[in-house]
Amino acid sequence: MNSVFGVPAHPLMVHIPVVMIPLTLVLALLAMVLPRTARGASLGLLATATIGMIGAQLAVMSGEDLEHRVEESSLNHDVSLIHDHAELGEMTRTISFFVFLAAVAFAWRIWNDHLPERFRGVGTRLQGRTAGAVVLAALLLTSALCTVWAVRTGHVGAKAAWGDLPAASATHGSDD
Repeated sequence: MNSVFGVPAHPLMVHIPVVMIPLTLVLALLAMVLPRTARGASLGLLATATIGMIGAQLAVMSGEDLEHRVEESSLNHDVSLIHDHAELGEMTRTISFFVFLAAVAFAWRIWNDHLPERFRGVGTRLQGRTAGAVVLAALLLTSALCTVWAVRTGHVGAKAAWGDLPAASATHGSDD
């Protein structure tokens, strides 16, 4: 996936995990702070974790293509920053998979009684208070870690793309 409507795909694709990964964390925090919202939040968590994981994969795939194109071009970019950005992006993708697994466990635990009988075994094992606390802790930890990694990835990516530009000067008053 090289481009979308003539624009490099990577700057567009990164917005999927940039939005969905922190949103997963917000929904996990909501489920923790307001337990009565956990059933509804679980479906949102599952959706945002899934979309975030797929988005992270799309961002890595489109980023690899862009990385090779930039390295082959004569553009004056700091290749070490691009490499660091790529490494952080790959780790974000990996962590997003664990967020997805934690979201599946969280939703499965909550919706276990609505699942077909053959799927209830795992969910039944997750029903105790301790198991519920472990699942929620795993979800909070992985989504927080993934959010931090997504921010780090974006920061290094922005430095790689825009780091050589001078800072905009702040203007006060009118243009008269």
